[in-house]
Amino acid sequence: MTTPSRFVVKTSQAKCPGKWQHPRVSVAVIETTDGLIPYEISTRPLNVVRVVAVWRAQYSGSTERCQASRALAEANRIAERYNERDAVPAVPAFARLLAA
Repeated sequence: MTTPSRFVVKTSQAKCPGKWQHPRVSVAVIETTDGLIPYEISTRPLNVVRVVAVWRAQYSGSTERCQASRALAEANRIAERYNERDAVPAVPAFARLLAA
């Protein structure tokens, strides 16, 4: 019997060129085998099955309207929706449509 996968939201500070003077954040929805948050946004950690969605270098402001807050809210919605389901297809829907 396999354990159900869990979808978690991971944030990390983005590495940006020097001309960007404001802080930037990367946000990702990651499918893990045990529900623990991995140490990086990648498929390298052992508990990571796949990276579902990534928002790279989003501006991190002080309000809820900044890019990072909006990306984090969307990532939380995606993770909640996937965690509610019992079985999530391993292949994204758009890839199945392209194959048909």
